Amino acid sequence: MEVFTNPKAWAIVAAAGAAVQMVRYFASTPFPKKRAAKRALEVGTAWFADIKKLYTFDQLCSGFEVQEIREDGYVRGSITAAGPLMSKDGMLHEGALMCLIDDVTSLSVLLKQFWPGVTVEMNFASFVPVLAGDVVLVESRLLRIGNTLAFTSCELRRAGELVAVGGQTKHVGLPFMQRVVLGLGGHFSMIGSCKEKSYKEWRDGTIKKYVYPLEHIKPESTMEVVLGLQRQDKPTTYRANMSVQLLNGFLSGHGAASAALMAASVRELMSSEKNSQKARIFEMHCSYLTPVPAFKPANIVVDASPVTAGSARHFVTEICNDKGQQLVCGTVTTVAT
Repeated sequence: MEVFTNPKAWAIVAAAGAAVQMVRYFASTPFPKKRAAKRALEVGTAWFADIKKLYTFDQLCSGFEVQEIREDGYVRGSITAAGPLMSKDGMLHEGALMCLIDDVTSLSVLLKQFWPGVTVEMNFASFVPVLAGDVVLVESRLLRIGNTLAFTSCELRRAGELVAVGGQTKHVGLPFMQRVVLGLGGHFSMIGSCKEKSYKEWRDGTIKKYVYPLEHIKPESTMEVVLGLQRQDKPTTYRANMSVQLLNGFLSGHGAASAALMAASVRELMSSEKNSQKARIFEMHCSYLTPVPAFKPANIVVDASPVTAGSARHFVTEICNDKGQQLVCGTVTTVAT
């Protein structure tokens, strides 16, 4: 009974309770309302400044010019369709489209919390082809964010014309202590900057163990050169080495690069068919089951669906490792042009 009447004991209990509440507060990583607009601009500027230095698949978006960033997750900017963003037939490649959607919507998530999350699914619908030299305006919105999932949408326009829409769902849940650290980093810039610096050093140091010297993708390259897709014995099976230019910032297969490999495999399969009509990819949906290992071969399998609707054809695609484990699965719809 002395514990309940001792003022010191009550002070210790109160202090412990306050400490628990503070840890819980930082674990929820709330967005600081003070300087929210300024922080959003700083985060967005740093995001694309880092992309310009990367050797991973994100470097395809290094030409993205930010026009507006808001603390509610809205991002607007533009990029010129050129170089490795393009396919060999002179149109914006589906992998480049997915990369734009991925990077810009990931920034939308980052503006509302302190890490961009991991892609669960990503999709797009392309209405008209984008040609070399076209300036594409990209707008991204954060639709909803919870404790474990974030939902985004993205629109791409050319001279006011809507050319494509897309979006992705990201898993943003983290273990409790990681959320605490990120929350501290969000409120105290010194902690946040130290953590970001150490992460970049780890990432670049790890890459250098496998690739030396590091080289950026050449501006005159096309997406096909970047992907390095190779046909296997079966006409429906393809293979690619997950080299550094196909990875993400976490050093596993980039979600957009995986989509690019599946889209390129569908293109190759259609070109090998007899009496094949000229077609373009209209719609694509990818589900990410487990990360694609870095610096190892990935197998891409394409199956044509028996269901057709007019000029549309449907394909089921998947990426597997050498043990047959499914890593990424998706659907691709093409339309005759």
